[in-house]
Amino acid sequence: MEVWLLAQPGGRAYSGLILLVEGVLVVGGLLLFWAVYRRFLQEKIRRENAAAFQRPPEKLARSLESWDVVSFDLFDTLLRRPVEKPTEIFRLVGEKLGDSRFASRRIQAEQRARQGRPSGEVTLEEIYLAMGSFPGKETAKSLELELESSLCFADSYMLRLWEELHKAGKPLIVLSDMYLPASFLERLLEKAGYSAPTRLFVSCEYRQSKHRGGLFQIARQELEKEKRILHIGDNYGSDVQQARRMGWQALWYPGPENSRVLESHTNP
Repeated sequence: MEVWLLAQPGGRAYSGLILLVEGVLVVGGLLLFWAVYRRFLQEKIRRENAAAFQRPPEKLARSLESWDVVSFDLFDTLLRRPVEKPTEIFRLVGEKLGDSRFASRRIQAEQRARQGRPSGEVTLEEIYLAMGSFPGKETAKSLELELESSLCFADSYMLRLWEELHKAGKPLIVLSDMYLPASFLERLLEKAGYSAPTRLFVSCEYRQSKHRGGLFQIARQELEKEKRILHIGDNYGSDVQQARRMGWQALWYPGPENSRVLESHTNP
């Protein structure tokens, strides 16, 4: 009976319930507004940045002359792979091994390896260690590296931009959230036609990432702190938001999904 009375209009529980519902509605409305505004802001930044890359790379390079250092993301910015998702490479390895379960086991092993690290950043060796023993383990690892090397190719717009900046004597650095070693990534860049970067910072070797901001801090510490650095990358969160949060400036590259927008400039 007491419960029923408290649930009636005018009861303490009823009034509290109304306040709770009103609070939820207000908070929900604010969250919805913030989500819509954030999406609007992100789209605005995307359009503004896409406009920069609609210029020929030679003109963009000239507009970047005032920066002391230009920094680049690696995958889906300087380099591309003809796969929808990076994990497609694991499927291809599995096909070559004749192992239909390899891709899922490789993904799960990487998840386990990352969970064992405070930063979540791991090397390829640590990922394969987390897979345990299985026939053809070393072959699988070699195949993964071979596929990465054979599938990667240069983003044609970025290659021309890099060449122009290199000719102008601009220091060029690369930051990558990746489990592959810097020496291997340098060979990928060379194979794709890029001159050697001034520095290459890879998350697995520093145990810090772009997406958490730590890799930007490390790069800043190892470069002269007063240097003005511009970072270019395709990931809004890691390459734009985190770069700016760490005091860098950033350009959001449209990325592979908008490659046709740039086609007229990369192939005049």
